Amino acid sequence: MNPLLANRDERGITLLVLGFAGLLFVGIIANLVFELVQARDHVITQKTTSARVLVKVLEEQAVDSVFAVDLAMQTTIKAVQMVPRGPADSKRLINELLDSSIDNLPFIRAIWLLDADGKMIHDSQKLPGSYNLSDRAYFRLHRDHPDHGMHIEGPIISKLGVPFISFSRRINRPDGSFGGVIVAALEPKYLRRFYESIKVGRDGMVALVRTDGVLMLRMPIANLVEGKRLTFLPDFRASPSPPEAGSYTADSSIDHIRRRYFYQRVSGRPLVVVVGLGEEELLADWYSMARAYIAVSLAFLAALAGLSYLALRELHKRYGLNQALHNSDDALKAAQQLALIGSWRLDLVSRSGQWSQQMYRLLGLPVADQPPPLNVFLQQIHPDDRHLVESAVRHGMNWSGELRSNPALGPQRYFHSRSTGVHDAAGNVTALMGTLQDVTERRQSDEKLDLAARVFACTRDGIVVTDAASTIVAVNPAFERITQYSEADLLGCNIRMLRSNVHDSEFYRQLWETIARDGH
Repeated sequence: MNPLLANRDERGITLLVLGFAGLLFVGIIANLVFELVQARDHVITQKTTSARVLVKVLEEQAVDSVFAVDLAMQTTIKAVQMVPRGPADSKRLINELLDSSIDNLPFIRAIWLLDADGKMIHDSQKLPGSYNLSDRAYFRLHRDHPDHGMHIEGPIISKLGVPFISFSRRINRPDGSFGGVIVAALEPKYLRRFYESIKVGRDGMVALVRTDGVLMLRMPIANLVEGKRLTFLPDFRASPSPPEAGSYTADSSIDHIRRRYFYQRVSGRPLVVVVGLGEEELLADWYSMARAYIAVSLAFLAALAGLSYLALRELHKRYGLNQALHNSDDALKAAQQLALIGSWRLDLVSRSGQWSQQMYRLLGLPVADQPPPLNVFLQQIHPDDRHLVESAVRHGMNWSGELRSNPALGPQRYFHSRSTGVHDAAGNVTALMGTLQDVTERRQSDEKLDLAARVFACTRDGIVVTDAASTIVAVNPAFERITQYSEADLLGCNIRMLRSNVHDSEFYRQLWETIARDGH
């Protein structure tokens, strides 16, 4: 061969290798960016959906609570207007009504009535002494604005130094003149316990806010700023038609954590429920996924660079290429034998094809230069499964599924088969290629695991599973029924919590020594 032509061929192959490597490099980077953007959007969408559902649930809870308080106050007002004039009977009946309202509304700490001068005339707590609350903002509001409905204010510090959120309504005399105010004090601890039970992450927060941006209550607790308008909370009355729900991102002036806030206005009330998710926590799952994706992509790029370098270095050693191909073929055969997987190719026009040696082993057929006809292969397959193969061949389609061996030819075995079409330049499927893997052992193992899981779940005997440190990691329903402990109560606890008072400490010492020594 002309040396000049040989060098030209080598340069052409070098450029081909470099071009292919460059395309793979660009493809890997493009795929990485695409996957990361898609994953980030998915995480944000998922978290956003969950947060919006959460604020809607909190809004419904607030609506129900406020409605119950308002109903109790209006009922009390009607009753006060209808009670007899006798002082003793009037006081007794009103006190009974207030006590009944407190019993029915556990989140209300107290209800009191003020007369037209602001003097407290009835109090569910029956505090000693006399109090005049005419200096309170809610009293002046109801006195000066007859048409004002229920008013919500807080947190307020009572004259005894106790914080509460007030709900108040005006009491009218029969002639419509101002007769006083009824006030219900909502217990902040009730809402705090409820909000604390909501899992919003380490950097998350839940808050009840007035529509003017004043913070009424927050979890985690922020006593120093409750009752104040905070700059990172918007004025929900700013626009003529403010949205009922929405979200925004801001840095908290309380703890300086950047959060994504989701809010929902409480229907018919000057309140807003707010849930904040820490921005770092919001994307924590995505950051972990991104690191994994980047690590895998870098590994692929490093492998690509190494393979390209090796390919270029070995171009002048043409003789080594055949040996490398031979070694690669041997490695593939060994891998297929270890994985119990065979590969095949079928030309849809000539019906000729290729089988790897493992295909013959899987089907119990003697190795031959040419694979047997399709009908011979079908004879090795369960009669009920043959139509799956025939349909894939007839339509030249991609297919993946499970096939069973012919029970008439020996013990039942299970195969996982996969095929994909090979297209010509015009896009027509001209051949099928695929794999056949023996998955009998895996299927049997799965069946045993399923059986063990059903026994674990359905047996009437209580079963508890611990790790080496005697920490409970699983219990079955029977164990929950027998011990009256739920799985949630037991997980993570030491098994020693289940000891009874029936046996002495020596009995348990021998029990744990036996378990540690024998494993049961």
